[in-house]
Amino acid sequence: MKGTVYQRGKTWTYRFRSPERDPSTGVYPWISKGGFATKKEAWTACRDAMREADRGRVVRPATRTVAQFLNEWFTAIEPSIDATTWQNWKDYAQAYVLPRIGGQRLQSLDEPQLLKLYGKLLAEGRVKRDRNSEMYAYWSDRVARGENPTAREVSDGCKTTIHAARAAVRRYRSGVLPKQMTSGLAPKTVRNIHAMVHRALVDAVAWKYIAYNPASNIKPPNRPRKRRTVWTPDQIQAFLLSVQRDRFAPLFLLELTTGIRRGQFVVSSGQTSTSTPATTCSPSRMAPHHIRTRSDSDSTASPPLRGSPGSRSTICATRMPPAH
Repeated sequence: MKGTVYQRGKTWTYRFRSPERDPSTGVYPWISKGGFATKKEAWTACRDAMREADRGRVVRPATRTVAQFLNEWFTAIEPSIDATTWQNWKDYAQAYVLPRIGGQRLQSLDEPQLLKLYGKLLAEGRVKRDRNSEMYAYWSDRVARGENPTAREVSDGCKTTIHAARAAVRRYRSGVLPKQMTSGLAPKTVRNIHAMVHRALVDAVAWKYIAYNPASNIKPPNRPRKRRTVWTPDQIQAFLLSVQRDRFAPLFLLELTTGIRRGQFVVSSGQTSTSTPATTCSPSRMAPHHIRTRSDSDSTASPPLRGSPGSRSTICATRMPPAH
């Protein structure tokens, strides 16, 4: 296989024969690419392209757009992934990706364009209406007039489902108010969109639609971590005093002393009536997953944080006299 380089106008172009026949014509097609500023750049690109062709990684020029590729890709992957994941990815593509880069040629998509897309989404990407704030504004206005709006009235007034209205009214009556929404998407949502784009471009490389995956060279936005609120020993004692006669008191005690996960909490709930928290859970479960426990093989592990499940202060706080 031998390539050539020639000048066309002010730029240089390379050209060589493909090592594989075209199945539709039976001939070896020409592979060419132009637009190089110098002859040396054209030769370097030509040698790289010939090496890729020898490996069977020939990417033929195409005008396929991002929208056309994603439509083809969603059809292809639907049987192989979870239905919920597939629907979420499709919603992300239709709401956030296609309106901004859907008309872009797939083979010209690069890292700066993806970074610009993510920046736009973080700044002004929100397209869904803030239904929670709308329902709260309707509900609080009716309450201010001395009324007691039902979930059905909230649903009809805000054009939402009855299920969403019921959950919203329960939150408002218990004092949980909606958070102020910004015009941009949350970093976690943009990270989810990046995961979808990355997976799609991985398949585009495998299908020989593009030569490389530009999403592999991009770090998605960081997700801010919030510090967890931990009860003090006084707060733990006040809570246990208030639920001493509650039928779920043993379960509350189990949760406070072990930091058990919700799935384990439900499984072990049938044992709490006859077992103490210390015998229900193994020592490896005596602290939540985000707190390391000391073992023989890990002498450098940190003890549980003060006030956290499994810590000395938490266990001491639960030692209360029985109810009279």
